[in-house]
Amino acid sequence: MHLPPTHAEHSIPILHSFIRQHPLGIFTTALPNPSFSTLQTSHVPFILDVDEQDSEDRGRLRAHMARANPQAKAIVDALPSKPSGPGGDRDGGVLEEDVLIVFSAPVHSYVTPKFYTSTKPSTGKVVPTWDYAA
Repeated sequence: MHLPPTHAEHSIPILHSFIRQHPLGIFTTALPNPSFSTLQTSHVPFILDVDEQDSEDRGRLRAHMARANPQAKAIVDALPSKPSGPGGDRDGGVLEEDVLIVFSAPVHSYVTPKFYTSTKPSTGKVVPTWDYAA
């Protein structure tokens, strides 16, 4: 959905609070791999680590994904090769590709053009929309 700049939230502490209140993220990756779909998405609960509660520091997101999840397998395959840790796991590593995580509030609703009682008579330019927080 199009997000006009006037409706975008830029306050890091407010965004941190939103993530803490709604920790289930929609985690999307686009990792080319002959064994898996390039574009994959999973619902994953996240924990936000921030050194100071009201800081402007972006923080770090931590999560767990089941090994059997094809998206997890594609991520492991995309990590730079490193020596294996205990149990054959790769130890750390950073993806070179960007990922997308969307956090959204559980309440959202349709807004009919009839709601805009002051705009419609004066301009006639009204459209339906969707009210949400993400």
